Amino acid sequence: MFWSYLDHLGQELGRSPRFPDAESAEAWIGACWPDLQETGVQEVVLYEGTERLYRMAIDADTVL
Repeated sequence: MFWSYLDHLGQELGRSPRFPDAESAEAWIGACWPDLQETGVQEVVLYEGTERLYRMAIDADTVL
C-alpha cells in the first residue's frame, strides 16, 4: 500500500514509502500532508498494489 503524489495537472510527482495497511498509510498522510503541500503536491492517491483505493486533495479542509 502506498500514496502517489499528484500535481495540479494530475501528473505523478512521486510516491510514499510502502505501508502494511490502510491505517498506517492514513496516519502517515495525516502527519505529512503539510510537507507534501509545500513541495507542490495537490492530491494523493492511495494504492494497494495496482488497485486505486481513493484519491483526495491535500489541503487543511480535506486532510485530518
